[in-house]
Amino acid sequence: MILFPVFRSKRVAVQLREITLAEASAVCRLPADRHEATTTEFLRFVASGATAPAPGYVTDPRLWTVEERARLVCHYLSQVSDTGADFAVGEAALSDYLMFDKDLPAPAEVKLGEVAGVQRVLRPLLGVHAELLERSCENRGQWLVGVIAFQVHAAGAPEPDYTAMTDIELLEWGKSRIAALMAMPESEFEELQLAWERHRTALQHFFVCGVDDEGLVFWPHEEAGPKHPARFRALPCISEGTRRLFAGPDQPGR
Repeated sequence: MILFPVFRSKRVAVQLREITLAEASAVCRLPADRHEATTTEFLRFVASGATAPAPGYVTDPRLWTVEERARLVCHYLSQVSDTGADFAVGEAALSDYLMFDKDLPAPAEVKLGEVAGVQRVLRPLLGVHAELLERSCENRGQWLVGVIAFQVHAAGAPEPDYTAMTDIELLEWGKSRIAALMAMPESEFEELQLAWERHRTALQHFFVCGVDDEGLVFWPHEEAGPKHPARFRALPCISEGTRRLFAGPDQPGR
């Protein structure tokens, strides 16, 4: 059995455990293009010991930020990788991408001021948002619009209770958010995008997050490091032998 160090950040406290064969087979059977859903399922299994030792701690992997989710995937990989804790990421290493001590700032909301005629705030991108985007986006432009739609809110407007919504309700909510941005005059959207780009680093934690045609990517944090982004997906946490047993022929390693 593989033992994992306790992980604790400002919002997440968890003792990861090794995934079982039955759980690994369930993860492998998920559709090959549902990377975010795969991450959620994987984390639900291995982070089932997540606790809330103080107010503000979150135990649902769908409500963790995309950076927190990637951080926990890397926490698991650091214990199972053949290349050690600072495991290889292509020709680079995890430490080229992960800012170990840069946690989510508090409060996790940034005031943008008046943007396109409305007082707005910026909030983190959550796992539930990423799951919704991978079900509807086909290129970088769609991902970018979706990320902005889910991160920028009218000041004072509460986010919905995601845990109380069905998958259909979540999908409809997500579509309506994106449709509202797509219906904006072009100049107003450009103003919104500029505000998002200017302020999003204030919420940066663990990773420098971006998007491409296939979804979320994480960029190196040092200019002198590698020039290419990385993806930290859950399936490589499962052994190659188990993936050969249970993954479909079109998804040998994703």
